Amino acid sequence: MILHRPHRGSLAESMKEAREFTSLKECIETLIKEHNELCPVFNVTMEDIVIAPYGSDDRVGWDDMFMICCVPYFEVRDKDGYIKFYGGQYNHNLQLFGMFTTCWS
Repeated sequence: MILHRPHRGSLAESMKEAREFTSLKECIETLIKEHNELCPVFNVTMEDIVIAPYGSDDRVGWDDMFMICCVPYFEVRDKDGYIKFYGGQYNHNLQLFGMFTTCWS
């Protein structure tokens, strides 16, 4: 099981929108579909996603956390959309879909 929380202004806001998925694949595919429907200016594909370990968060009982990021500009498929979405070209992963955990209490 995967528990995902989107990036929001506060942890409380983020946790209100937390959702459970049966697999990481289901989580990523759902987030990509929702993103592409809400933000057609930047079309994201599975190849544009990278998972980055982030540690733990004792505030919410997440023992392992991972950020769901977009690959750097030079690796992304939709370069024009990337620039419109992020406002420039970056040579490092950028957070896109918040965080997830596989181990929470």
